[in-house]
Amino acid sequence: MEKKILYLFLLITFSANSQSWEIKSNKNYNLIFEEAYALYPDIPKGILESIAYTNTHLNHIVPNLEHQSCIGLPNVYGVMGLTDDGKNYFRSNLKLVSILSGFSEKEIKEIPQTNILAYAKAYNTLLQQTEDKSIENQRAILNQLSELPQQNSYFLDSFFYSVLMNINQSQFQAIHKLPNYNINFQKVFGQNLNILQSKSIKITKDKIETEDGQTYQQNKIMAPPCGDVSAGFPYTVLAAPADPGNYSSRSGTAITHVTIHTMQGSYAGAISWFQNPTANVSAHYNIRASDGQITQSVCEIDKAWHVSNSNPYAIGIEHEGFVEDASWYTNIMYVVSAKLTEDIATRRGINLKRTYDKNGDSGTNSISDGCFKVKGHQHFPAQTHVDPGPYWDWNRYYDLLNPASDATTNTYTACNGTFYDSGGSAGNYGNDERTFYLIKPIGAGTVSLNFTALNLEAGYDYLYVYDGESYNDPLIATLNGTTLPGTITGTSGKLLLEFRTDCSTVGSGWAANWSCNTTAPICEEPTTLTENNITHNTVRFDWADVATATSYEIRYRHVLNTFWDTFTTTISQYDATGLASDGHYLWQVRAICNEQDRSAWISKEFIKATVAANMTTTICTGRFTDVGEEIGGYRNNENYTFTIAPTGASSVKLTFESFNTELNYDFLRIYDGPTTASTLLGTYSGTTIPPVINSSGGSLTLRFTSDNSTTKAGWVASWTCCDAKEINITGNGNNVLYNSVTTSTTNNTNFGTVSADTTKSFKINNTGSTPLTVKNIGISGTDASSFTISGVTFPAVIAASGNLAFSIDFGISTTGTKNATVIINNDDCNEALYNYAIQATYSTLSLSEFENSSNILVYSNGSAIHVDSSLEIIKSVRIFDVLGRQLYENDNVNSTAFKVNLVSNKNILLVQAKTESGSFKTVKIIH
Repeated sequence: MEKKILYLFLLITFSANSQSWEIKSNKNYNLIFEEAYALYPDIPKGILESIAYTNTHLNHIVPNLEHQSCIGLPNVYGVMGLTDDGKNYFRSNLKLVSILSGFSEKEIKEIPQTNILAYAKAYNTLLQQTEDKSIENQRAILNQLSELPQQNSYFLDSFFYSVLMNINQSQFQAIHKLPNYNINFQKVFGQNLNILQSKSIKITKDKIETEDGQTYQQNKIMAPPCGDVSAGFPYTVLAAPADPGNYSSRSGTAITHVTIHTMQGSYAGAISWFQNPTANVSAHYNIRASDGQITQSVCEIDKAWHVSNSNPYAIGIEHEGFVEDASWYTNIMYVVSAKLTEDIATRRGINLKRTYDKNGDSGTNSISDGCFKVKGHQHFPAQTHVDPGPYWDWNRYYDLLNPASDATTNTYTACNGTFYDSGGSAGNYGNDERTFYLIKPIGAGTVSLNFTALNLEAGYDYLYVYDGESYNDPLIATLNGTTLPGTITGTSGKLLLEFRTDCSTVGSGWAANWSCNTTAPICEEPTTLTENNITHNTVRFDWADVATATSYEIRYRHVLNTFWDTFTTTISQYDATGLASDGHYLWQVRAICNEQDRSAWISKEFIKATVAANMTTTICTGRFTDVGEEIGGYRNNENYTFTIAPTGASSVKLTFESFNTELNYDFLRIYDGPTTASTLLGTYSGTTIPPVINSSGGSLTLRFTSDNSTTKAGWVASWTCCDAKEINITGNGNNVLYNSVTTSTTNNTNFGTVSADTTKSFKINNTGSTPLTVKNIGISGTDASSFTISGVTFPAVIAASGNLAFSIDFGISTTGTKNATVIINNDDCNEALYNYAIQATYSTLSLSEFENSSNILVYSNGSAIHVDSSLEIIKSVRIFDVLGRQLYENDNVNSTAFKVNLVSNKNILLVQAKTESGSFKTVKIIH
């Protein structure tokens, strides 16, 4: 398919559960929002929080006069982010909210509760003028209350798109206790959605249309993209050109720098502002916080106006958010921004080692243009603006642009020795270095380091020391200048030193001696960490066996993620799934020798640079995703198969969390078997999440194809497999159904009415051909304390075709019916928590039951007790001793003549018989 232009993100449909939308919400003002919904119940719950999150990340904004927007965006106020002075371009929506709500502008600016409630009242006033108050029909009201200019529908739609996407995220719903609206994006965007999904879009001087004549409804025509990024750049760059009055020619000046900016406002607001003819400001690129969306406003060949006298030689990248709030700097934003900067640097010959790598700065800090080619607005000469500010993570950005895996590593394995910087014992180190020195003595328990000389350019060249073999391990020393440190000791048995230098002024470096303690630890650390069988979706982590280890704990994460995925294995390897092509990952493993003794974590990192290819996995549980990184997104021209064929599996279950491909052009096909020649179960395209897929045998094959343009967020799915074990429960020889909530006396789940402690027996049967493990049997529910499990020890393994008997004891306490649920925890993959209801009724004979019916005759004859009725059918018979304890019951007599043999030695018994009509007779007999 030919693609002549890509348009802005409002036209792109994303799955409501797409993995590419990042939320860092908070619940600081939840009580105020609950108050607003109580006052104005017609407002869809969640819309107010989402508007506030889109504008301010739910923070009460009080403009800092020292942190004005570097692009001149108007100040916003409060939790809802309202504009007072629109600078003759934006609307002053704070004034409108004040008029509609009756609250003063001063109160709205200064008091968070008033800011939210005033906006809610204004919103409700406008909402009452609409008949359709559904979540999809809120755009007109948001447009009226927005500060964005009305003359171009793009900016208003982009704002509404962000509001809807926030509401559809499960994390956002959980934090703010929202329903899942299942928003219909087709209903919201109408024909503009169809235009985006058409085969191509073309532009004339007065309209945008598809090849079949459909026209995008907007008021201002936008020019095509500049086409600056490389052909292999993995993310779409959209176009919203700045007004020609806001940029100019570079006049041939070479591009040598990249400037990192923070907007002090919203993504849509900044792009719109650049189209304001009187703004006198612009930047080349804009990046949205939630999903890393890139929109280009000025072509690189032109001089955007973003960093004053440095404009001629710098490319500017604006990042959505505020310098005072770190939550805007998302993982997605860092990844996309770094990829964009890397692409610019590769094309422009910019040395990425000259990226600023110190802590974030408050205020301005002019640093060398020669030594720092990628830096913040605040770092250029003669500046007054302070973005990106103290919360921008320059070390993270430096690592993304300069992967440690690309750096030189010098490794030392002896127990003691001396090492120097790159200049050796007599020379100086060099400029633009990033070098690692790994001291890793064989069998070392600790490693100690003593410096005999140190001479590093103060404030610019640094030596970092980590306790381990990865720069993600604990940082225990930072060396700079000429002051010799004391002894540095690594308790992990390894030390990693990272040396970074700038572009000028070298020194004589260092000389250092190391020594080690070889006392063997109780639990040795794993060694020889390697990655094998790397595909676009999976990797096998391998390491050498530790002789004393009983198991291993392994964990891995993307370098930008905070949390680890952690697993335990009894063998020295682990298959990880759901990883992404080009993803930069860190993984760690440690040995577990017993409950008290564990080794230190051993770390390694790698970059998954594998492209999509046909593959088969044989593991039973895993995740299947598209090839995109954490920000999501498959690639153009993909065609591969992924076969799930777990060893010994009888069936495979595949469940999708999200799904988003280009409708009618990019397809995922799922086959019931090991190849694409197997039965086709379904073909999926668009944003509808596929149903749960179950194979009829032990494998599934998935084939994905994409055309030559327009990519989407892709999908996330997980699979589990079933082997040949199968659990089945019986009581009294009759089946007890899985998840049964109905009790019965025929299978012992109903103990009946009893007046003494009673025990019922059950069996766990393994009807499969492989062993079944029962981990535990528990009782839950309101009356769980009335029942106990007996006759079995856990864990218990049931051989194929075998069974395991256990009992449930009911202990009498208070009279009445007692209900509980039995939960059998086992390793059957379909019925891992096999549960069923049980019931027992504790009762004693009451005085009211001593009624007499002339129609019922009760007597003892030998070993039998007889109950006869001359006129109607006897329904039930119960027998008690003189203390009222029940000895026998039968609720299904259904006869006019009944007898039961009951062993007794001339004792006094009470016999109660009840007929179908409800009359009954209780007789005292000697039996």
